[in-house]
Amino acid sequence: MAARYLALLGADTPDGQIAASRVRAACGRRADLGVAIDQSDLLLITTSDMPALPVGRDEGAVLGQLYARSTGARVERLDGGWKHAIPVSNGAALVEDFWGSYVAFVRGARSRQWSVVRAPFGALPCLVARLGTAVLVASDMALLALAGWIPQGLAWDQVAAHLAMRDLRRAATCLIGVEELLGGDRMTLAEGKVLIDRIWTPWNHASDGASGASRANAVEAVRAAVMDAVHSTVSCAAHPLLLLSGGLDSSIVAASLAAIERPFSCLNLASTGAIGDERHYARLVSEALGVELIEAQWDVRDVDVRRSAAAAMPNPSARSFMQASDRLTRAAAAKVGADLILDGGGGDNVFCALQSAAPIADALLRGETLRETLAVAGTMARLAQTSVSDVMLRAVRRAFLRSAAYRWPTELHLLSRAARSGASHVAAHPWLEPPRGSAPGTAAHIAMLVAAQSWAEVGEPRALASASPLVAQPVIEACLRVPSWWWFSEHGNRAIAREAFERMLPDETLKRSSKGSPDSFVAELFELNRPLLRAMLLDGKLRAQGILDVQAVEQVLADPRPAHGADYRRILRLADVEAWAMNWTAAIP
Repeated sequence: MAARYLALLGADTPDGQIAASRVRAACGRRADLGVAIDQSDLLLITTSDMPALPVGRDEGAVLGQLYARSTGARVERLDGGWKHAIPVSNGAALVEDFWGSYVAFVRGARSRQWSVVRAPFGALPCLVARLGTAVLVASDMALLALAGWIPQGLAWDQVAAHLAMRDLRRAATCLIGVEELLGGDRMTLAEGKVLIDRIWTPWNHASDGASGASRANAVEAVRAAVMDAVHSTVSCAAHPLLLLSGGLDSSIVAASLAAIERPFSCLNLASTGAIGDERHYARLVSEALGVELIEAQWDVRDVDVRRSAAAAMPNPSARSFMQASDRLTRAAAAKVGADLILDGGGGDNVFCALQSAAPIADALLRGETLRETLAVAGTMARLAQTSVSDVMLRAVRRAFLRSAAYRWPTELHLLSRAARSGASHVAAHPWLEPPRGSAPGTAAHIAMLVAAQSWAEVGEPRALASASPLVAQPVIEACLRVPSWWWFSEHGNRAIAREAFERMLPDETLKRSSKGSPDSFVAELFELNRPLLRAMLLDGKLRAQGILDVQAVEQVLADPRPAHGADYRRILRLADVEAWAMNWTAAIP
């Protein structure tokens, strides 16, 4: 079970006093909960496995995993200048001098002022709910309930937006009255008022493509950042298990583990279809690095589409097909005695695996040579299977005829007209608003980081600790400093990452342009559960709330042909949300 916490801000208000009494009584009954801070206006409780670093003299605490940016070492104590800098900056010093997966509570200079800071891309959740005159901040819904918070119902407009805008994470959740503090944001509570501001944004680290930048330095910086992040992440693990697909990103994590001479094992998961079988590539890497590789195959019988792994969470973030992966991962971890699961998640996003004319537009805007610009256009043309002239025309339009802002794509298929209309009114993510003078390729890269944030910060409960070192804050910042068009070369996208690890991985891995996919497994899952999916969706909560295009859903489910196109994936996505909604509607009075 993941480490957990609950903070009661405004514990001295009338509503806060009632909640504090309830929480203290619960701590007295339960051996797994203890009081970390008990001050007049803040009560903070944690489970015994939650790391908690005191800040200054009774000036708060940092919960979770914290690493020093200067050394990469895990921080065991906040002393020296840090104990002063953190409270003086109202927590902002944390995102400048540290990284990790943490939530911090910091007392401000003014009376009754507290700041809550969440790590950029940190997996430790930070849910926020009002309880009368008090504010609750917690890792999970069960601890909100412990303080007396009562579910008020599902926010169906947010549910529809969740379906229409995949991977776009927002502060608003799909439960009424519950919000989420996003990574890099700070919530300040003072005199009963709540203010949210951004103390970390990718735009502060983005390259402007200025002349004089060195490609060799960029390669070295990315390599060092990745290896340092991997080293820090596994520093307290006895034996990591890496989910090795054989693709570039997980292979880079494997190479980093091998380079720091850390014993580890690998697990490759495959489906029966060729597109989901990457064992050849995983074997190449494991043999080159001399590490153990366990191979396993997904089985649709391990998936119950009626069950949601996000059942106790405020957003329907879980995918049902991952149940099979989780079971196989737990079995492999038990076999090798692993205490930490690693993956290469987020690599595509962080290493700027775009298929867009936007990076070429950046090259045009920032004065890159025509030869270099055409070379990047040639790479993009091959990736998009079109002509160089078409790519260049799109790049010119993108550079000079449009705003730099990235237009987030919507997925409106199988949604009702009302749901489609509502999605257009949903607030956009603040990172999607580029500063004046920004380049479109950088904006597109940052949009990919928005998508990475959507799953990196989910914090789904898992039986084993897990981490995705490629979405560590220092790695992201190093990659943002690379001009967007440098990520493309004759070998495809993610070029700087390929160059960074070219001496550490097999040539076939480095030059590989194809990617595996679980699509054949997902299609098999759809076919096995077609009657059940029909009952779930046509008699379910989404239909009752007018979110589905019922006729279109019926047509997809009644199609006698084997699963094809993208419709079967969309149906399973709808079913994932339906399973989540069924759980919450049953739990709410």
